[in-house]
Amino acid sequence: HFKLIKQYGGDVNGNTTRDRTVYIETFPSNFTETALWMEADRMGVFLEAFTQKKFEIQRATVKNEKSQNLNNPYGFLREVADQQLYPSDHPYSWSTIGYVDDLDRADSNDLKNFFLRWYGPNNAAVIVSGDVNSPDVVKWVEKYFGGIKRGPDVRKQRVRPVVLDKDVAGTYTDINASVPLIYKSYV
Repeated sequence: HFKLIKQYGGDVNGNTTRDRTVYIETFPSNFTETALWMEADRMGVFLEAFTQKKFEIQRATVKNEKSQNLNNPYGFLREVADQQLYPSDHPYSWSTIGYVDDLDRADSNDLKNFFLRWYGPNNAAVIVSGDVNSPDVVKWVEKYFGGIKRGPDVRKQRVRPVVLDKDVAGTYTDINASVPLIYKSYV
């Protein structure tokens, strides 16, 4: 997927936050139909091509990313702040990337179940911008995504607001940082 897009002069990236995952692809406009087909293929038949070996590669990649974050100055800052600002049962109290122990305990069935629950056409938005013909894009989206089986209904998630009854202060020493930092967060 990535190799083909790069071969045609494009670029691929993505990110995950607490509330969403975004795949970003930039490519020449004459590659739009192919890119839509590839994304639909990823959504529709990804699990059929998924193997334990591929799972282990992805797990190692995530663990490496986690390690890189931790080894940067103040790489733990957001994680520490979230633990102090949110109750332990609040979904924002832990980092999106997770903890190494959780990654070690996870297996490919965990990933498959997560994928089946959240990565379906009824829980996705396709945004195409640039030098394209809008009616063609709509036709291609319907053609390639229309036959993908819906996932379970996804209801709008409600995250309870956090109200702090007092100021929270903490001290965190980071051996990777050579200068002090004062960090304030407002909830």
